[in-house]
Amino acid sequence: MAVRRLKNIAGTETDFVLEVETQEFEKRLVELQSRFPGKVVMFKGTQLFGPFDTVDAAIREARKLFGTVPCLIRRVDAPPLSKASLTFHLG
Repeated sequence: MAVRRLKNIAGTETDFVLEVETQEFEKRLVELQSRFPGKVVMFKGTQLFGPFDTVDAAIREARKLFGTVPCLIRRVDAPPLSKASLTFHLG
């Protein structure tokens, strides 16, 4: 699967490395909101981790499991984010 290129806030192009995770989150959003209201979830690929009570708890778990490899961490009841704001590196 080709990685899509997006412009970041500085206007330069960057890889959208969380595309699979974002699509999986969006596909399962209704289910997640029903099962885990007010909670935080994490996706690596199509695999769901959580729920977590806080974003900090999810980040700690992501760090243990994946080191500095990006993953998607979202509160299930948060408003939608622009795709440019989704990349967060733990390095």
